[in-house]
This record gives sequence, C-alpha cells and structure tokens, in this order.
Amino acid sequence: MLFFDVFDSLGTIVGVMACSGIIRKDGRIPHLRNIMLSDALGTTAGACLGCSTVTTYVESATGFAEGGRTGVAALVIALCFTVSLFLAPVFLTIPAAATAPVMIIAGLYLFGVVRHIKLSDPVETMPAFLTILLMPVTGSITDGIIFGLFTFITLSFIAGWARHKKRLLGLVVLLMSAIGIQAQDIQLHYDFGRHLYPTEEAGRQKVTLTLEQFKADKWGSWFYFVDVDMSRRFTESAYTEISREFNLGRESPFAAHIEYDGGLNRSGSFQQAALLGAAWNGHSTDYSKTYSLQLLYKRYFKGYDYTSAYHSMQLTGVWSLTFAQRKCTFSGFIDLWRGEKPDGHGQIVLLTEPQLWYNVTPHLSIGTEWEISNHFIYNTANDRSFFWNPTFSIKWKM
Repeated sequence: MLFFDVFDSLGTIVGVMACSGIIRKDGRIPHLRNIMLSDALGTTAGACLGCSTVTTYVESATGFAEGGRTGVAALVIALCFTVSLFLAPVFLTIPAAATAPVMIIAGLYLFGVVRHIKLSDPVETMPAFLTILLMPVTGSITDGIIFGLFTFITLSFIAGWARHKKRLLGLVVLLMSAIGIQAQDIQLHYDFGRHLYPTEEAGRQKVTLTLEQFKADKWGSWFYFVDVDMSRRFTESAYTEISREFNLGRESPFAAHIEYDGGLNRSGSFQQAALLGAAWNGHSTDYSKTYSLQLLYKRYFKGYDYTSAYHSMQLTGVWSLTFAQRKCTFSGFIDLWRGEKPDGHGQIVLLTEPQLWYNVTPHLSIGTEWEISNHFIYNTANDRSFFWNPTFSIKWKM
C-alpha cells in the first residue's frame, strides 16, 4: 500500500503541477516535501476516521486552470465539502454520468504536458507511451507509473547511460521491488540456446528476467509481461506485450482483444505491432484448466531500416493445466502469424513457449521453458530457420 500511495500521489502531483506551470526549468517541484507531508497526514487521518483515502486527486487540475495557486481555493473547497456533509442525501441523487465530464476535462488539462516529451528520443518516448497506455488499460495510475519507470530504467541501461548515473542503481532496486509487488509472478530463466547453436546464436542472452501479471475486473481482464534479456556484460533487450480484453456478455466465452507488442534492444527497436481481434476463453470449475484461442489482425510498424509497415493476421493459443494434486503445472502459448523477410516476401512464423513447473511450495516453482520457433530468430550465419532453446527456470508466485 505504501508503493501504491506514493506513486499514485506523485503521478497526480507531477501532472497537476505541470499543467499549472509551477515546475521549475530543472524539473524540480517547489515545496515537494510539504506537499507529500500534507498528503501523508491526510491519508493517515482518513484511515483513522474510516473514510475513503484522503489524498491528492487529478480534479485539482481544474482548480489550477482557473487560477488557483496560493491555497485559498483549496480552503474554500474544503469549506464547501464541510457544508455538503449536511446535504449528502441531495448530492447522492446526482448520477455519476453527470459528473463524469469533469474527469474528462481534467484529463484533457493533464494530457497537454505530452508536448514536452522528446519524441526523437525512444528511451523517453516509449516509457511515456506505455505509461499513458497502461493507466486506462489497468485502471490504475500506480500501475502505469511503475511500469513506465521500470521501462525507462531498463532502456537507460540498454542505452548505456546508467553506468554514468550511480543514483539510478538505488532507484532500480526500489522500482524492482515496486513492480515485483505488482507482478503476479517473477521468473528467472537460464538459457542454453547459445550452447546448442554456437554459430547461429552466439549473441543470444544468458539470462532472462520475466515479470507477468494477469488481473480480471468487471469489464474483462488485462495482462502484461516484460522480458529483460541479459548477457554477462550487458542488458541486451527489453520486450513487452500488453493486452486488454472486454467480455462480450456476462456469461459469454467471447471477448474483444486489443494488444501492443514491442521493445528496445542495444542495436535499436524491435518492430512494434498492434493487434485487434476476438478471443474465446474457458476454464474448468476449479480453474485447474484454462485456455484461450485468439484470432487477431496484426499491424506491424516500421522498425529497422530494412523493415516496413505491413498488415498481418495472428492465431494464438494460451493454456494452463495444473495436475498431480497441484504439484505440477503445464502452461504456455503458441503463436502463428504471417511475417515478412527482409526482401519483402511473406513467410509463416511459428513461436511457442511451453513451460513445465514443479510447484515446490504455493509460491516457489522450478522447471523449464522451451522456446520452439520457425522463421522467428534472425539468423545470418546459414539457412537454419528452426530453433529449440530450452531454459532452466525458477518462478516466484505472489
């Protein structure tokens, strides 16, 4: 809860202050300590009184837009709230639809700060884009900010900047702790690929750190994972997939599916893609068996110089099977889509990553993941297109 409150408050404060023009040229916020102290006292007092969290809200942007600066406007609003306690039954008759436009206006005020993003810098642009994307997808300011900051730190390491900024090392530990709390499970994979294919995959990563989260809500569900690939000397790449599903009916197995795939590596950007389509989901009564089949339109965007934007289709299957009195889990996915060669000719790409886990405890599992692919790995050494890359893996489930 500490991480949630800190990141949620900081996100609101920075957004509102940016709209008001109070932030200094060096990026510092005047009197930030006093602001955070007031927020902490309000949160503590609200918890003691048993009411909803007393904290900073993005609606404050509308007050700044109207000229509120010194705090007098806040005191007048607090006085109006006190008077409204006696008129609560009247105000409760006002439907949420009548007040929703205020939130839209507040969002428009806050969105104006995107003009300060350096669009020519992918290390700054991509975390900002993912933060903006994840906030509505997850329904949480905290999730968006934590994910965006983690992405920024990871990409900074990839770009080689972090070794010149020692303070980032402490921030990495903090953010890893924060996103670890948010993640549903954390996986560490030791990859044997470079040993099996020393010629074709000489530059393949040694270790991959994976963070995953799946969360269901009243509209459907959302899911993300982040793969951070590391060699002995470098962080090689960071890749993410973020998806959102909206159920098509309360009891229907069908859902609308939207997804973003992309990331960065040391030599540039992965080819980004957006996906849109339908999903058919199901599970057993006790959720020991789950499955999903997705048919998606896939739009690739231009990445490297030798790539181009093009249309594609993707068929995806996802499964999870728990057996042997919940001691073992077999899970994974399989993707089949149309890709393009550097010369522009089409090809069918296959990628599947089945995982087999032995659940030592409800939280700790050991196992293996097999990455099996065809026309997926970029190989310039010879004509080989099919690869099998096994790993030894450890998973910690929250």
